[in-house]
Amino acid sequence: MMKNPYLRLAVQSMLSSEFSKIKNGTSRSINISKHVDMENGEQIIGYQYLHGTNSAVGDFTIKGTAKKDSSGNVDAQLFFEWNDVIDPNFQYDTDKIKAQIAKQIPGAKPTNYIIKIGWDYKVRKNVTEPASWEVWKPKTSWPFVKY
Repeated sequence: MMKNPYLRLAVQSMLSSEFSKIKNGTSRSINISKHVDMENGEQIIGYQYLHGTNSAVGDFTIKGTAKKDSSGNVDAQLFFEWNDVIDPNFQYDTDKIKAQIAKQIPGAKPTNYIIKIGWDYKVRKNVTEPASWEVWKPKTSWPFVKY
């Protein structure tokens, strides 16, 4: 999930907004729930099945705590969760065809299902990146840089 550029940019935007509300030297709870879309397509691959979150089962959520130090650097321990329903989208002709084919497979019982993909991640956003020789200092992390 973290390698998807659409999701990375969406999360970056959400967290930038939340982090800007934190005053230096304080912490804040993060609790975001928002609809998120990734690229859509006709191939039978994971990201395309997960084109968009579903609000009926939770949408995309980010929960945790963020702390901003006196210099403005932010450390956040967060839990991310993508919530969706895997089901045919009948606005697409190919989904109609795939659903019909699935019904014709002997013994198959095609069923919609809820999918929840969650992960914990420590996010870091620096005001200024450490010099290359300052290897002991933490660097900015996903989603503010590519994973």
